[in-house]
Amino acid sequence: MCYLVRKIERNKWSCFSEQYLQNNIISSHPITNDLKVDRNNGLSLWEVDISNPTSIDNIALAIASTRSNLKNLDLLILNKSSLDEKGLVMKPTPGNSVFVRLNESHVDLTVIDISDIEKISREMFEIVDDKEYCIRYTENKLIRLFIDKIQAGEISLDNLEESISKKIKKKMTRNMT
Repeated sequence: MCYLVRKIERNKWSCFSEQYLQNNIISSHPITNDLKVDRNNGLSLWEVDISNPTSIDNIALAIASTRSNLKNLDLLILNKSSLDEKGLVMKPTPGNSVFVRLNESHVDLTVIDISDIEKISREMFEIVDDKEYCIRYTENKLIRLFIDKIQAGEISLDNLEESISKKIKKKMTRNMT
């Protein structure tokens, strides 16, 4: 079974999830923050094998590597079949992370109208409070994962944003002493 990952800010969804679950009311606050589409009307997602925790960690690093700074990262894991059943269409599009081999795992959900945003948001509200499907990566955990990948030769520190590489270098230096 295929799953898809979307970066969110969990606190923006969690504070409204009870309102949604009890009253079927969708708040616009998390949607306007986390479901912004690109110029091509696409919503960025990453395919992931949830049976392999390393796969999820790798996608977390792929997403973190596209950011300008390193901070906590919340990932929501969506069931692709459920989105397919709702008539939502995905198309493969290359990612832009420093993990070149993972960039082929990137897809765009082609969002046509507000009803598609509603379908996605309902799916997200249903699972955002489930720790199995909403995973938080702290800054320290991301740094440790980056260090592992750098030491394994899978990524280069030079390819990361300067603010991110500084934090990683600092941690690596501290570990050496």
